[in-house]
Amino acid sequence: MNILRTVAATALAMLVSACFMSETSFVPAGEGVALAEGQLRMCDVDGQCSLATPVDDGYSIDPPDGEEGDPVLARFLPLEATELGKVWLAEINMTDEGGDAFMLGLVRQLPDDGGGLPVFQFALADCADASDELLETYAVPRLDQWTCGLPASGTLGAFLIDVYGDKLGDANWWNNTLEEAEQE
Repeated sequence: MNILRTVAATALAMLVSACFMSETSFVPAGEGVALAEGQLRMCDVDGQCSLATPVDDGYSIDPPDGEEGDPVLARFLPLEATELGKVWLAEINMTDEGGDAFMLGLVRQLPDDGGGLPVFQFALADCADASDELLETYAVPRLDQWTCGLPASGTLGAFLIDVYGDKLGDANWWNNTLEEAEQE
C-alpha cells in the first residue's frame, strides 16, 4: 500500500485532486480498446497535451508537450455514450521500481482541432465525487484522506456511472474538473 500512498500524494500535488488507485490492473489483459487509429493527443482539462502512441492493447503517453519524464501506459474500456460522444474509463499505469499502482480516469473525444491527430480529454476520477453511501454500496475502501481503492462489489463501470451520471455528457463539467479541485 505504501506505493499507492506515494503515487497518490504525487498525483495530488500534481493535479490537486483525490483519486482512485489499485495495486492491480483493472482492465483485463488484452481487452483494452483503441480510442482511434494510430497516434492521438491526450489533453488534460487545462489543454496540456501529450502524444499517445498505440502499444499492445493500450497507449504509451508521453509527458506533456515541452516537459521531461517517462511515458506512462494507459488502457481504456468503453463506459457510456453521452450527448458529447463516447466516454471511456482509463487505467493509467503508474508502476515503478517501488511497486504496482494503477489510477482510474475518464476520457472523452474532443472535436477535431485541425492538428492532424484525434484529440481526447482526460479527467481523473475523484473519490471526493462519490458519496459515502456509494462508497459503502460498492464497498470502496478509503486508503487515506485523498485516495480510494476500487469497488469490491458491483462493476467498476456501474460505479462510475452512479458517481458521475449526467456529468459525463456535460462539457462544463469536463472543463471545470480541475478548477473545482483547485478550489477545495
